[in-house]
Amino acid sequence: MFATGTPLSNSISDTYNMQMYLQYEDLKKRNLNQFDNWVKMFARVEAVCEIDVDTSGFRMVNRFTRFVNLPELSKLFSKVSVFYAMAVVDLPERCEYKNCLIDRSAELTDYMQSLYTRTENIRLGKVAKYKDNMLKVTTDGRKAALDMRLAGGCQPYDEHNKLFVCVKNVAQIYRRYPGCTQLVFCDISTPQNSSFNVYGELRRRIIGEGIPAKEIAFIHSYKNEEQKQELYQRVNEGEVRVLLGSTFKLGIGANVQKKLKAVHHLDVPWRPADMVQREGRIMRRGNSNDEVFIFRYIIKGSFDSYSWQILENKQKFISQFLSGTEYQRSIEDLENVEL
Repeated sequence: MFATGTPLSNSISDTYNMQMYLQYEDLKKRNLNQFDNWVKMFARVEAVCEIDVDTSGFRMVNRFTRFVNLPELSKLFSKVSVFYAMAVVDLPERCEYKNCLIDRSAELTDYMQSLYTRTENIRLGKVAKYKDNMLKVTTDGRKAALDMRLAGGCQPYDEHNKLFVCVKNVAQIYRRYPGCTQLVFCDISTPQNSSFNVYGELRRRIIGEGIPAKEIAFIHSYKNEEQKQELYQRVNEGEVRVLLGSTFKLGIGANVQKKLKAVHHLDVPWRPADMVQREGRIMRRGNSNDEVFIFRYIIKGSFDSYSWQILENKQKFISQFLSGTEYQRSIEDLENVEL
């Protein structure tokens, strides 16, 4: 038996994988156990215009844009699956999203230009793949959008800095709602013993805002399940007011919702399921707050634009499938359930 809150975590291929595990004989009988055949039956590839990886312009790319033959796919998958909608009982009544749009610095602008040059050289085959490739460009772009120091540059602590804006918001929520708690999610630059890392910098800056060090914690400091459960209890009791962690360590299985007032997305995860898990910490039964906040920090004209776009496209596929009904043969766009 499979049980999950995110049946499709990243793309339409997850549906195929689920079916290969749970109903291989059904797929084989229909000659759909080969992925190419499955795609031709249930998906369409179209050329679409999207923001380029270096955000310097736009480009045409081939993407999965819609599902087709939904009744057949739904009926086939329903043989092995049952979906339950999340009950709204005891959940916060209002969730307010706050997009913190931040103008990029001059140094980040120059760095983005260097990514553009690297991208062009890679596409033209001027550089060996082991020396530079799109995965490295992607990683460097994500690091630079978080903090230029992660990309070997300088990052003044000012209004062009994500950490600056995040710390101000954390401090404001802390003072405005006594006793309430907050989560800060960041998957890049986790705590290390040496060198610069975002977690250490955030902690130092939050303390500088007058928040006691004993009320700030890293999930990474708690190694086993017993220690984590003790931490979760301290958060629920309001002893720890600000908890920092990654999606992998804090986004799954952490029941810290009792006094949770705000969640901060300092970076962008790759999978829609990761975002669902992150926000599932606060939109959770047992939260005593009727109104909660979710902050998303976005550097304009940085790799954040590309990352959020990728996440939106992936979520679109998942929403199309999970919203499919018997009378819908194909779905192209469902605005209400997209990120």
